[in-house]
Amino acid sequence: MMHGKADELRRRDFLRTAVAAVAAGAVAPSELLAMEPDSRARAELA
Repeated sequence: MMHGKADELRRRDFLRTAVAAVAAGAVAPSELLAMEPDSRARAELA
C-alpha cells in the first residue's frame, strides 16, 4: 500500500500548493485544472 500512500501525499501537497497559489493571486483557479494530472485532485479543485 505504499504506492497509495505516496499518491495521497502527492495529492495533498499539490492541493496545499494550489490553494496558496490561488490565494496569492499567482494562478487562476481554472489554470490549476490544466496543471493537475490526477483526476481525483482535479475533481476536488473543480
